[in-house]
Amino acid sequence: MPSTSYRYLVNLPGVRSGRTIIEGTRIGVHDVVALTVLGSTVDDVCRSFPDVTRAQVYECLAYYEDHRGEIDYQVTELREVLPPDTPDAAVWAHAGAHGLIVITCNRADFLALAEATETHPGLILLFRRHTHQAEAGRLLALLANAGEQGLANNVNFA
Repeated sequence: MPSTSYRYLVNLPGVRSGRTIIEGTRIGVHDVVALTVLGSTVDDVCRSFPDVTRAQVYECLAYYEDHRGEIDYQVTELREVLPPDTPDAAVWAHAGAHGLIVITCNRADFLALAEATETHPGLILLFRRHTHQAEAGRLLALLANAGEQGLANNVNFA
């Protein structure tokens, strides 16, 4: 398959772990895809990231179609790998064993698990907002600003 070039997308060593991002931002293709997986429209994504154009969002989606395996690995929903009734401690152990950051609204239980664990990949506590798009936008803003070093072994709030 011939190589495809993308007008708005780049890979920069040391930025978002070298993952593909929208040029001039720290917004990853996987961030845009995550919003669309949660049901956001192209316009919703642009509202979540005011500096991103519709053309850039569409290019992220085209990149996703060309690199689905890579991006799907970066955006994994828990229900795809563990049963819905899995206890929190087992979810935490699974995340630690696979280097996955836990994103949850379950503040009390996961804070206790994080405090009881010497090292962990990271925990993001998501506060409920009026819409899922608002929650996702706040989460992605945190991810864009924190970088990987700010998430590892830390508890963050979005």
